[in-house]
This record gives sequence, structure tokens and C-alpha cells, in this order.
Amino acid sequence: MLLDLEQESAAAEEQSKATLAAANERVRSATARAAEAAARAEEAARVRREAERRAALTALQVSHARAALAAVEAEENPHALRQRDGAAREAELAERHATLEVTAREASTRHAQLGELQEHFGKRGVQNLLYQLALAQLEAAAARYASELSDGRLRLRLAFDEKLSTVRKRVQVRHPDDI
Repeated sequence: MLLDLEQESAAAEEQSKATLAAANERVRSATARAAEAAARAEEAARVRREAERRAALTALQVSHARAALAAVEAEENPHALRQRDGAAREAELAERHATLEVTAREASTRHAQLGELQEHFGKRGVQNLLYQLALAQLEAAAARYASELSDGRLRLRLAFDEKLSTVRKRVQVRHPDDI
């Protein structure tokens, strides 16, 4: 019995040792997992702090950029006055150009009129007028004589050409059947 008790005690002790070893193993495993979790938590906290630092830096940069943009927008363009002056000058010149075009058309018309007057009242103009009047009288007299001599069958027309340089003659004869 004593042997049985010793054996039972040894078996219980063995079992206790095995249970203790398993418990120690579980504690070591839990401790390692806790250390891993703590390291991950510490890394997450470090990453969060870095992200917060970067976010704060980005927010500061955005704030500076907005302030710089507002300053640029508020700043007067040094060339704006020149641009406005240039636009006003361009409008003024366009209006003047239109006025000058009208004046040029009027001057062209006036020049044509004065050229015609010069042609009529110039050195050759008065002579041409006298020639035309004399030719008209000559034509009327010739038509009267031709009509009397031919009993109305002969007609004579006299006229200057376009350049007033030569006299054109046109004779029409009617047949006795046409009378």
C-alpha cells in the first residue's frame, strides 16, 4: 500500500509537473503574444503620432498656401493699368479708323466729282462742249437738207466717239417701198 501510495504520489507529481510545464508553456506563449501585441500597439501609436505630425504639417502648408494665394489675389497687377489703357486706346483707334474710312469714301466721291468738273471745265472740256453743240447744229442742218433732197428716205446722224476724238457718221437709206 505504501508502494501504491508512492506510485500514486509519483504519478500525481508527474501529472502535476506536466500540468505545470503546460501551464508554464501557456504563460510563456501568452507573454510572447502580449509582448507582440504591446509591440504592435506601440508601433500603431508611433504610426498614429507620425500621421498626426504629417497631418499637422500638411495643414500648416495648406494654411500658408491659402494665405499666399489670398495675398496674390489681393495684389494689384502692375500691368493691369497698361492693359486698361491699351484696351481704351484700341477702342479709340477702332472708332477713329471707322471715321477715317467714312472720310476716305467721301473724299473719293468728291475727287470723282471734281475730276468730272475738271474734265468739263478744263482746257479740253469747253472745247468739247463747243464741238458737241456745233456737231448737233450741223447734224440738224444736214438732216433737213438730206430729207428735202431725198423725200425723207435719207437720214444722216453725226456723233462723237467715247473719247470725243473722232466724229462717227451714220447714214440710213429707206427703200421707196418702206414709205
